Amino acid sequence: MASGFECDSGCVRTYVHHVSRILRQTTGGCQPCPPGGYYQDDIAKVSNSPNKVECKKCNAGTYVPLGEGVSSDDCIVCPEGTNKTIHAGFRACFCMDGYARTDRFNVCQICENDVLDCYGKDYKTLRKGYFWNWEYPGANLTEYKSFVANLMTESANFDPSTTKYSGDLPNVHSCPRSESCINNNTDIEGTCETGYEGIMCSKCISNYYIVLGQCLECPELVYSILEVIGILLLVICVYVLLVWQYKKQKSKVLHSTKRALIDMFISRLK
Repeated sequence: MASGFECDSGCVRTYVHHVSRILRQTTGGCQPCPPGGYYQDDIAKVSNSPNKVECKKCNAGTYVPLGEGVSSDDCIVCPEGTNKTIHAGFRACFCMDGYARTDRFNVCQICENDVLDCYGKDYKTLRKGYFWNWEYPGANLTEYKSFVANLMTESANFDPSTTKYSGDLPNVHSCPRSESCINNNTDIEGTCETGYEGIMCSKCISNYYIVLGQCLECPELVYSILEVIGILLLVICVYVLLVWQYKKQKSKVLHSTKRALIDMFISRLK
């Protein structure tokens, strides 16, 4: 006999044995109400969908920390830093804007400065123009990514083993060229602009070269050849122009000298 059931008359009828459990017909078993803003005080509540939670909702701003709530009295006030004006969902309420957490079912703390983005989510990411190095002692990128993925799961199917982040967050540094650190918030590590890589996005990737602090894409060979030819032609043109001007100036000087000698000779004859 499945756990959580009692039978009579040859198991013609089944009843939920524990008030805190609900029956999902698709699984044929009893499931507890999940942690968060849910409880159940009815008997034999049936769910026809494997993903639908047939539990009652706690009042806005309250939740059941460990789940299996059997009464509205099990719903307690959400911790500090959370938004208590809406339903808790499958967590200890969502964080207020400008706050983040390291535990799905614990407090939210204010983001200390403007270099981190904590708006519209319960975790921290980088703002544009900044960089953090996850090789920092005590930081654990793999664990933090798993924790963020957990927070982004807004259903009872979240992984109970990744609801907390126990490590440290790395220090944040300003990028030498702020435009290089674009930081797409879907990437926890931070994102460099196309053509950049490395610490603080300060290096050029392969097939790029640096000019005045910017990484530019290397041109194709044919364009490089044409560019060299163009530069050579320009140099030749400048050289020819300078030679022509020099000869022209020299010719004027010679003409002036001859004219002066003739005038001097004529003046003496007079």
